[in-house]
Amino acid sequence: EECMLAANQAVAQKVFAARIPGIYRVHDEPSDDQWARMADELRALGHRTAPEDAQDLNRIVRSVFGKPEQYMVTLTLLRNMKRATYEAESRPHFGLGFTHYAHFTSPIRRYPDLVLHRILVGIEEGRRTPAYSAAEIEKLAIHCSDTERESSELESQSIQIKRIRYFATLLEKGETGPFKGTVISLNPKGLIVELADSLQQGMLPYSALGGERYFVSDDGYSAGARKGSPYRLGQSIEVGLAAVDETLKRVDFFLPGAERRHGHRDRQLLRHPSAGNPRSHAHKPMGKPAGKSGNKSPAGPKKSPHQRRYAK
Repeated sequence: EECMLAANQAVAQKVFAARIPGIYRVHDEPSDDQWARMADELRALGHRTAPEDAQDLNRIVRSVFGKPEQYMVTLTLLRNMKRATYEAESRPHFGLGFTHYAHFTSPIRRYPDLVLHRILVGIEEGRRTPAYSAAEIEKLAIHCSDTERESSELESQSIQIKRIRYFATLLEKGETGPFKGTVISLNPKGLIVELADSLQQGMLPYSALGGERYFVSDDGYSAGARKGSPYRLGQSIEVGLAAVDETLKRVDFFLPGAERRHGHRDRQLLRHPSAGNPRSHAHKPMGKPAGKSGNKSPAGPKKSPHQRRYAK
């Protein structure tokens, strides 16, 4: 992996120095809103330091490495990052801490890499005319960014379909857990829980927590009733499988023990066509914690191999 990063960086520097059109891999730093949202979420997770640059992010990553909160802290950083794109103009790669970076080492599976191979051949052979014009590179960069995003979304949808079918099968067999998970977001209707083993997300409705009414805090990072401890962002929790809707790709959880205190709840497996747009009803991290950013990694110029693996 380190050799790959070095090769990609070297080729980007070579093309930039040649002053000819090239296609670069760019990852801009978070916006002001993303920095602020990141600080709020980290504060809710118990980190008082508000990150302001790549060095701060690296310190945070190192401070939680190997600890139970590592996953949630890393997720917080990732979902408050911008998405890396292909650009005709070289700009720093924030996630890797490189001034110039490009994708070069996988020409058999990524078109931008093949484009750079052609450009590099032209440089090495001393051709007067570049392999691509600036206008062609501009169009290619936009096209490759769009198709990468589309393929990533399709991959996520495919994985989600398989996961939903898996949990539907478990429910049919009566295997309802419990499963270990983490509260990754809160909304007015319930807690969004992500399971540790499968990364399946689902809702644990407040109505499944007991008979009392639950209130979400003003900052959106905790919810509680008049009695008992509140549920918080990043909290570990065990849940059971309550319902699976294969049409809406939706999973609902229940809290083991709560049903014994407040009455039995039937398990439901739904396969019937549902009205509306399925994608608009699928569970996703909601509310303030989720943010609107792309999923890119903690950043910085001096990353260890395990840290660099998150951003390419």
